[in-house]
Amino acid sequence: MQELYAIFADAPQEEVEVEEWKLDGRSPDQAFDEAAGSGALLGRTLKGMWIIDPLTEQADVTKVYGDVPGNIHQRMTPRTEEFKKRERDADN
Repeated sequence: MQELYAIFADAPQEEVEVEEWKLDGRSPDQAFDEAAGSGALLGRTLKGMWIIDPLTEQADVTKVYGDVPGNIHQRMTPRTEEFKKRERDADN
């Protein structure tokens, strides 16, 4: 499971998680590659975007495009916390 985040040129201070239902059946990875090629996602010009794999221990950032915040590699997502809780519960 991947999470796609974007910052659009018309709202450069706002980070948006792009919900899968908005991707017209494409995976976040496919949408990322297409958007990186065109510079736009969902009809909006991109400032930057990244993909996080929330099911890894540190919510690994797997792809980056454009101008993104410097701290994206230290982020956890709500799904990462759920994953870590399931792992802890399984260990007990």
